[in-house]
Amino acid sequence: MSQFRSYFPFTCILKYIPSRYANLKGWQFYNRKSVIDFGKGVVSEDNKRKILKAVQNISKDNTSEYLLCFIPASTRKRHEQRYTELSQYLQKNLDFPVMLNAIEGYDRNPEYSRYKDPNIADSPYYSVFDFKIDSSLFRNKRVILIDDVITTGNTLARYGHVIKDCGAISVYGVIFAMTIHPKLPKKKSMIRAV
Repeated sequence: MSQFRSYFPFTCILKYIPSRYANLKGWQFYNRKSVIDFGKGVVSEDNKRKILKAVQNISKDNTSEYLLCFIPASTRKRHEQRYTELSQYLQKNLDFPVMLNAIEGYDRNPEYSRYKDPNIADSPYYSVFDFKIDSSLFRNKRVILIDDVITTGNTLARYGHVIKDCGAISVYGVIFAMTIHPKLPKKKSMIRAV
């Protein structure tokens, strides 16, 4: 299992098994399909309710200090596709602001979408975190960040630290799925010859 580096508390809705594993059970296959659908902006009513409940469990009754926003997808188009419907659903059901574009990501060139982070010596590569934010949005707020999948926690950590530096009281993640690595056989196409 991955070692999470988020440094911020988070809640996950589903456990996700990467596509390199074979022989999935029913719930494992369902969760994998749900993660793929989530990336396309298709979230079942049941999963929307689970996300809403997770957010409500964090905010409790003191909603005046809260702000919910989304960690950007790799392109603006994917971000809008992935989160627009979910953000509208959450805004209808929450008593605090839900901001689809509070964090504005830059479209990433897939050819250069990974880089070596010299500040974290024990892990080889991290995604590019090019984004801009209006720091005044986060000042004195308890920020809930929504993201699709957590594997190492680096994305949540990177955004969370910037938001804290902007004056946020706290940062909490609601992640649709946590990547797990079970003791299952890998697909034959994923096994390398020695």
